[in-house]
Amino acid sequence: MLSSSMKDLSIRFAIVAVAITCLDYGTAQSHDKDTTNGSPSKQEQKWKMTAMGELGAHDGSSLSLRSYTKKDGKTVTIVHGDFSSDAEAIEELNHAVKAANKIVDRQSLKDDNGKTVGERILAVFMQNEPKEELQSVLWTEGSTFWDVSSPSLSVTLEWEKKISRYVPKPQSN
Repeated sequence: MLSSSMKDLSIRFAIVAVAITCLDYGTAQSHDKDTTNGSPSKQEQKWKMTAMGELGAHDGSSLSLRSYTKKDGKTVTIVHGDFSSDAEAIEELNHAVKAANKIVDRQSLKDDNGKTVGERILAVFMQNEPKEELQSVLWTEGSTFWDVSSPSLSVTLEWEKKISRYVPKPQSN
């Protein structure tokens, strides 16, 4: 019998696998490049929502899931949830990161006044179908939880910048 965290991980990756399968199908169905100059058209460079759904957090709260793709095959999945307290959002963050293969970075998020407003974790997860690594940024902003995952670290960080108000600045030595 699978443990609770293993069931959660299996469900998470099954949903991501379904989303990526949908993305692959959608990408295969549309190949309308602007061939006048050999470069992709502006439309091709946009992200298209290809899947959405709802997940259950470890405590039963609702999490939303959205997946996007570009015609070049790049994908990203975003999980978001609003909790009733900062502590519950951090609890979800800690629960989600238990399934990580590797924690690359962990730090506090601070506002412009230096007040801690959340926590951010950069982690690597192993997806089962298709078998590949997912580069993930998980963070909290107050009572809100976010998880942005993609096989591409640059895509993950691009989407984090679009979503988060508190993207950490590079640390100086």
